[in-house]
Amino acid sequence: MANGLAVRRIAAWEPPYILPGTRPPAPADYAEQQAALAAAGDRSGMAELFLSKAVGLPPEFVKPLMEGPYWGFLEAAASPALVYDAQLAGDFALDVKQQANVGCPVLILDGGTTEWLTKTADAVADASPHSTRQTLHGQQHNVEAAALVDPLVAFFGSAPR
Repeated sequence: MANGLAVRRIAAWEPPYILPGTRPPAPADYAEQQAALAAAGDRSGMAELFLSKAVGLPPEFVKPLMEGPYWGFLEAAASPALVYDAQLAGDFALDVKQQANVGCPVLILDGGTTEWLTKTADAVADASPHSTRQTLHGQQHNVEAAALVDPLVAFFGSAPR
């Protein structure tokens, strides 16, 4: 139980923690940068900062996204979601001691397509006292919902009919 919330089971897809040496870290002031961009009403800047610094996409990948048909959706979703996300994630470091306090069963999933996310999934599972670790080989970060059905049903119990 954490802050009065009783959780019986947790499933996580590619936890976003950044382990030292797996990729460039997010800036220490990432949350402050997101808050400043939000205060200025710069949703495009918020989305760009998220993709480049939190996700770790190189500029040559971000620029086409900004020019693509879905950029407006990313901008619309940016505030307040990315400020809240940044406040929760902090510097995106895995707090192993905090993770060790998770008392319920935890299912950690990844797709095996992004090395740093796979290493992070392994580290979260290793730090969780009641963990199950599974890779859904070939699934990208934007996992297909159908690929999650079997492992989630197996972990949480039968699906409602």
